[in-house]
Amino acid sequence: MSRAVRIVLEVLVLALAVWQVVDVGAAMWTRLDANFDLEWMEGATLITGQRAAAGLPFYTVPTADYIPFIYPPVYAWLLGVLSTVFPLGYTLGRSISIVGCVGTALALIAAARQEGARWPIAFGIGALFVGCYEESGTFYDLVRIDMLAMVSTAWALVLGRRAGNRAAVLSGVLLALGFATKHNMAAFGLPILLWRLREYGRADALRFAAASVVPALAFVVAMEVVTGGLFLRFLLEVPAQHGMVWTRALPNVKAGKIDGAQAELVRALPVVVGVGLLTAWWWVRGAPGRYWAAHLGLGLVLVSAMRGHQGGYLNVLIPMFWLMPIMLPLAEAALAGGSGWRCHLPLAFTALLAVQLWEGRGNLERYLPTAADRRAAAELIEELRGIDGPIAMPHAPWYPVLAGKEPSFALIALWDIDHEGGPFYRASHAVDRALVNGRWAALVLPDDKLGHGLKNAYRRDRALKARTFRTRTGWGVKFGSVWTPMPKGAERGRGRPPPSEEPEEEGSSAEDGGGAEEPSGGE
Repeated sequence: MSRAVRIVLEVLVLALAVWQVVDVGAAMWTRLDANFDLEWMEGATLITGQRAAAGLPFYTVPTADYIPFIYPPVYAWLLGVLSTVFPLGYTLGRSISIVGCVGTALALIAAARQEGARWPIAFGIGALFVGCYEESGTFYDLVRIDMLAMVSTAWALVLGRRAGNRAAVLSGVLLALGFATKHNMAAFGLPILLWRLREYGRADALRFAAASVVPALAFVVAMEVVTGGLFLRFLLEVPAQHGMVWTRALPNVKAGKIDGAQAELVRALPVVVGVGLLTAWWWVRGAPGRYWAAHLGLGLVLVSAMRGHQGGYLNVLIPMFWLMPIMLPLAEAALAGGSGWRCHLPLAFTALLAVQLWEGRGNLERYLPTAADRRAAAELIEELRGIDGPIAMPHAPWYPVLAGKEPSFALIALWDIDHEGGPFYRASHAVDRALVNGRWAALVLPDDKLGHGLKNAYRRDRALKARTFRTRTGWGVKFGSVWTPMPKGAERGRGRPPPSEEPEEEGSSAEDGGGAEEPSGGE
């Protein structure tokens, strides 16, 4: 009887998992070829790929034409390399992320199998990660670095748990690759190192350390030499000037609802969290449990800090969406077996997995581009093509490229450096000077809040003729008007007074319709 019940429950888990994967996969397919920003940093990320393809540096002193991001370059390098075969654009960038998402889900399935889960359960565990697509802000398939960084890090964690020289070396190399894609992924190396030291001995731990630290250090040194010391200034010094939003980093009660990163994680996988916490006493006592508990604890601290960091959006929770589901097979392995009530636990855990898969169904319709969005985007690009001269679109700097023009700076990158006391604060005044000097024939903006002396140098000339449309996730951007330089003789240059002299080349020796609560990016 129990065998029949187990088969029924496993078939139910498989059916729900397939449903989850197909639902998310269909959404990704619908979004894949949308030729506009689904999230406002997609186009700015494509510009880094364009620079890679052209052999231009990523990390330079900021100018009005280009301001570097605060990320490592691997995703941009991959975009540049693949653009020699495929057209550089949204479809290519999203394809990289989708492949990363698939690989990340497969890593979780491998981790579940490694901890003793049966194939139907392991597939269900992998589907739990896929089902957090909406809770991530639908960042799994965007032109962003997140999933490329996550796939190498996830496999580093899976291999880091395995015995053997090859597993130690591969885990270290993959972790170094994750670091070179998104540098905060390096934090997961410490639990792997300590666990391997305890379980496999000093020689094995040193082997992992050499495989991870040596290439990571070589990469940093090479980047520092090539960029004249600018690489670490952008990765470390610039974000160090950003503030913290503690109501996102720590639990808090707002309007009768508990908020903060921890609450967002619980709401994403409530059954998993409940089972994991209730059974933690048992599963953390074994070596596998200690390994994953260390990563869960570190991951919670890491994503909470990133969520609270100024600009941190839901995508920073992705590592925990991957780590949390592993608690289910750990709990079953620790508690199941024997006689009496414990022999029924596998059935109970399978049923709970089915409940979580059912509860995790999303409503993805609002994240999908419509036919009207696609037509409106095409109309906007055509209207940009008809503007004579250079165009600045700080909120979507890839759109001018689609219209056959040069890109301009990305607003999120300007916000990153526009902090008094930051290493490139004076360089941010280049934008002020460009506005005063009428650098662009037109600015296309969603509102009049750009600052930097905009209203004293440019005027709102007209509304866009193209139909308006909004980004589908992150910070909602909807363009509305065209601004042109004020006529000669009009009062110009007021607002934040730019310095009269050119800024020093700071650090130079010769570089991110759901609607967010604030502009997303920066993590």
